[in-house]
Amino acid sequence: MGAWEAIGDALDRFEAASVVDILALATLIYVALLLLKDTTAMSLLRGIAIVVVGAVILVQVLDLTVLRFVLRNSLPALIITIPIIFQPEIRRFLERLGRTGRWRWPGRAQYD
Repeated sequence: MGAWEAIGDALDRFEAASVVDILALATLIYVALLLLKDTTAMSLLRGIAIVVVGAVILVQVLDLTVLRFVLRNSLPALIITIPIIFQPEIRRFLERLGRTGRWRWPGRAQYD
């Protein structure tokens, strides 16, 4: 199967719900990055990304079986550790969401 056939196959399976799904995910990532901007969590996230990318490169280049296994099976641990590490930022996000000053809710007055 050539590259053009693979692209055509992917476009045939593409639906309107896929566009909504992609836009929703992109919006969530964008809002998360906006909230993490200029915080210590952003530095921490950058550090985690560098370590993971470095480990993936090592696995690909040196064919490290055990490290590949660890990377593939670390998702449950990440699900537990991410909320613990980013607890202050998650709390700040929820506080901002509940306040009228950050995002205006229809029918509510804004107080500054």
